[in-house]
Amino acid sequence: MYIPTSSRSRREDGAIVFWTLRINGDAVSSRECSYLRGHTGRVGSLLALKESEGAFTGGLLISGGADSSIRVWDPRVREGVNACVQTVFGHEGTVTALAQVGPYLVSGSTDKTIRLWRSGGSGRRATMYPWFEEHQRLGTMDGWVQTLSFNVTHKVGDLGAVYAADSTGAALCFKPRFDKEAPGRIDFADNAGVKPFNKLLNRGVIQIKFIAEECLVLTLAYDNKLRGYDSRTGMMIIQLENSNLCAFNAMEWDEQHRQLFL
Repeated sequence: MYIPTSSRSRREDGAIVFWTLRINGDAVSSRECSYLRGHTGRVGSLLALKESEGAFTGGLLISGGADSSIRVWDPRVREGVNACVQTVFGHEGTVTALAQVGPYLVSGSTDKTIRLWRSGGSGRRATMYPWFEEHQRLGTMDGWVQTLSFNVTHKVGDLGAVYAADSTGAALCFKPRFDKEAPGRIDFADNAGVKPFNKLLNRGVIQIKFIAEECLVLTLAYDNKLRGYDSRTGMMIIQLENSNLCAFNAMEWDEQHRQLFL
């Protein structure tokens, strides 16, 4: 399983705690922690930005907070006050979920909206950091947007899909397409989102995860169950209840070994 060279944690006071990991063979140790401060309320979501060819390099961190803002951080800047390279506003509630789709950033909030942000604003393409501007409101859900997931296969021409789920148990799927006006780029134009499967009995979804290579969408809900759906048909093919009579809080997929961790 992939082990990153850094780790981060969000806090209720708006701070992000950042550790640099030292890897020596099978041993992993951490140096002293650093703090990224800027949010004025609880940090609701974190996303490590991956490199996007022709748009920006990796190594950046995106956070969403209860102050309705999205912040772009460069953790390599040791002076924490200068580590925030952009503050993005647009949501009217806590930013609860983040996902990356190539050069795009997708966000969800307690304002029930899912928004798309495009990097590379006017005059900013040559800089070392992306500059995100609101590009499109992808959709509005019935409840608070709780979780987002994007994944793509290695097949030629596949652009992947974004899945979103909310506090009422509802889910939406958004599929990008090639941008006809800008060859080589993708867009979500005329995509209002489709319901990939039936609502989960009015129980909020804690996490949704799309595993494109397996054609599988997994959900964790407050009814203490893991469910798996075929992404092609929407049929439920897996259901597992937590024997400890409590909800599963998180899941991670190991693509190399095809294992799910709860």
